Amino acid sequence: MHGGNLGYGGSSGDGSSSSSRQVVTVKALREDQLQFSSGHLPWNVLGLAQPPTLWGASKAETSATLQWKLHICSAKSQVTDWAMGDRNSLQGVLGQLDPVQLRTGIFSLELTVSPGAPIPVSWTSSGSKGSSVELLHFARPFSVCATHRSPDVHVLCRALCPGAYEAVQSTSTATVVTAGTAAAYADAWKGLVELEAVASAVDEGLGRHLTDVWVDWEESDEGLLGRFDVKAAAVK
Repeated sequence: MHGGNLGYGGSSGDGSSSSSRQVVTVKALREDQLQFSSGHLPWNVLGLAQPPTLWGASKAETSATLQWKLHICSAKSQVTDWAMGDRNSLQGVLGQLDPVQLRTGIFSLELTVSPGAPIPVSWTSSGSKGSSVELLHFARPFSVCATHRSPDVHVLCRALCPGAYEAVQSTSTATVVTAGTAAAYADAWKGLVELEAVASAVDEGLGRHLTDVWVDWEESDEGLLGRFDVKAAAVK
């Protein structure tokens, strides 16, 4: 088995942040961002496979085609399971899609988005820091986490790999690493290497998306921390 951790920016034990969900309306689609009734997000936060295709007679009537290609790993699948093409895809209009089953393989999603379309959104409120978009729910069970694709590397790494992030923070002031063996030396740099790998995978769209995974949540100083186990073969 292979274990992992993940962070979640929802409500914390001290009440400093909370999460709420509402449906917002697409306001406009621009070359650089998606605008909705209560905010906006740059396209690169959505993790698209390619820049959106925009069309329309005017800016107010501009629609877009959004495409994702995701490497899905189901915890219930066998090593030989692999689906792509028509067997692992979804195509349609935002707000008019039925739930889809994600299968191990390459999942393709193509959405047509127009002004006025509804998007269920989860918000995180952090007191004086205001509210920020946390999740955009495009098609069940497919959602995009803005926190996990944040341009702020500290937010990104703390959310995706909290254990490695804490290890790096605790040794960030060290200028000399002392180790008696090669294994000890490698272990000293393990956290930094893992964080660099995480940041690179997200930036290049090389991450693997787990589904059918049971997550145990527990409170931490940073909010909720999730722990899970999957078969090692599923993530190789």
